Amino acid sequence: MVLTFYWHPASGPAKVVWSVLEALAIPYEKRFIDLIGKKDHKSPEYLAINPEGKVPYIVDGNFNLGESRAIICYLCSKYEGNDKEKKLYPTELKARSKVNESLFQDFQYFTNLLEYSNILGVIYRGETGPIPERWPALEDNYNRLERRLTQQEYMASDYITVADYSAFAVVAGIEIHLPELDFDKYPRLLEWKKKMEDMPAVDFCYGDSEAKFKELFDEIVAANTEKNANKN
Repeated sequence: MVLTFYWHPASGPAKVVWSVLEALAIPYEKRFIDLIGKKDHKSPEYLAINPEGKVPYIVDGNFNLGESRAIICYLCSKYEGNDKEKKLYPTELKARSKVNESLFQDFQYFTNLLEYSNILGVIYRGETGPIPERWPALEDNYNRLERRLTQQEYMASDYITVADYSAFAVVAGIEIHLPELDFDKYPRLLEWKKKMEDMPAVDFCYGDSEAKFKELFDEIVAANTEKNANKN
């Protein structure tokens, strides 16, 4: 039975899982979950599969799993061949621990991005944009990533791992989403971003999706702004 992958194109973590599925050439069936319009993630049918009501999510035979970082580690552990010297999820203890370190740190970075951009507030609560007081924590994320890349070529090693696929969700489209960021301060981060964009799996799964999401997001912000003005 082919693996089933539940996703939405606006979900950065879903695209992390998708890109790893593609990188490992794992057969899968994609199931779209409408998070914005129909709110499929709150339906009884989906909650019966995934009680958390989130994406990404996978069903692999009789095994179900959520959370992007857990999923990509599982996919590599099950499907990545033993013939590769430089594995996306290394088996050697110290190398794997460095990948895990990056993944755990990355969780906070993505949380900071969500809190500043206020995506959930805009989409679900009718709010109208970023939360300025969250900016320092987000800016510090990129300072930390820049420093990390002074130590090695990629996020957890001198070769690409799942840590890079996960971190890319925090960096994808930053020129679009964060025009206030001073890109001159992050030459190594932007060089790494370009290398990731050149990866076939990343290019296939992201494409111009960040620009399309920004367009949709701006439309929602404009509609919320008009609606809130009419209330006053």
